[in-house]
This record gives sequence, C-alpha cells and structure tokens, in this order.
Amino acid sequence: MTFAKWVRSRREVKNEREEQVDGAFPRFNSKLNSLCSMSDTEHKVCMLIKLRVTPLDIAALLHKEVNSISSVRSRLYVKVFNQKGGAKDWDEFLRTL
Repeated sequence: MTFAKWVRSRREVKNEREEQVDGAFPRFNSKLNSLCSMSDTEHKVCMLIKLRVTPLDIAALLHKEVNSISSVRSRLYVKVFNQKGGAKDWDEFLRTL
C-alpha cells in the first residue's frame, strides 16, 4: 500500500466515524471543530464521550491509560474556556453540543 492510499484510508475512516456520530447528533462535529484545533485522539475522545462511552472504555478502545483520557478532557476544557475545569466539566459541556 502506498503512503497516499494509507493516508486516504485513514481520512475516509475518520469521515465515516464523524458521519455516524452526526447521524445520532446532527452537526456535533461541525460544532466541535469550531471550538478549537484538536488532535485525532482529542477528537475521538470527544466523540466517544458524546456517545456516553465511559472513560474506562475509551481508554481500552484507544489503548491509553484512564488518567490520560481524563487529562485530555481537562486540557480541552482549559483550551476552549481559558479557565481551569475538570474532566467532568468538559463532559457536561459536550453533552450540550
């Protein structure tokens, strides 16, 4: 597989993932993307939180530690609101989008 095909397939998978979430929560990804620039991992965590997947399960799905998932959520809160907030604060916000 060439690099171009590999990159295209990763992009296609990401687009498919976003379409599925937007099917359940219309315009969620456009709202999310308008907040700030996010890494692929941050974006995945947000989509999974929106789908009410637990942080423990997110960690297992993404092959990360649970505390790493909590850190991602807390950092995103600070990044978007420019004030200290916890992981649960971010989750509550995401559920309003």
